[in-house]
Amino acid sequence: MIALENFELKYLKKLVKISKKYPFQIIRIKMSNLFGGNRYKQKKFFPLKKKFISKLKKATLILNKTDLKVAIENHQDLSSFELIKIIKSLKSKNIGITWDIGNSLATCETPDQFFQNTKNYIFNTHCKNYKIILSNNGFFLKRSIINEGSINIKKYIKFFKKKKINISLELAAHVNRHCDLHEIKFLKYHNIPKKRLQIFKKYIVKNSTKETPFTDWELYKKINLSAISELNDFNKSLKKLKGYG
Repeated sequence: MIALENFELKYLKKLVKISKKYPFQIIRIKMSNLFGGNRYKQKKFFPLKKKFISKLKKATLILNKTDLKVAIENHQDLSSFELIKIIKSLKSKNIGITWDIGNSLATCETPDQFFQNTKNYIFNTHCKNYKIILSNNGFFLKRSIINEGSINIKKYIKFFKKKKINISLELAAHVNRHCDLHEIKFLKYHNIPKKRLQIFKKYIVKNSTKETPFTDWELYKKINLSAISELNDFNKSLKKLKGYG
């Protein structure tokens, strides 16, 4: 699998050529680096989305001549419903989803809601967990080792293996993300059905934890401390992931 940080057609064309020599099948892409689902603050969101879909349409003309697949990540920007709408509009079996499990929370979807909606479109997954810390204006998402966050990652592993979905381990950024859930404009920009929102709100309250939302990096800004912590967290997470069968 190739993780393409900057989705441009010129890079996609180069990867098609490279794929003839190296045996990768999936190219992970993302629409943006607009985190936290705070669209009301992100003036570029809708123009970016329009431009992204336009590039994808051109990309399908390239991909349909190959065996390569592109998997769009829910990078705290696009919801499951938006991803499916985009994929269906493209009418290409080569376009699917990279499901970052933790990122589902940023667009006000529980992992189960996201999974049930997209499971037939998932090509690749990022096994990433988050701790949820409630705030007056919404909630924080704080990095976590795989078994200590708000999400039961284990429950999805059997499905991934049965469907032969590529599994990647991710620990999330050293900087927390805040979702402004209690802002009226936040909900307006997401247009979330009332019932789905009620389920989500219950989920974050039930699965939240009381601790500082700030990571060691944010608190101390010591790179050596963060490097040691990163390695320890990775090794613990990898051990747990292997143990999930």
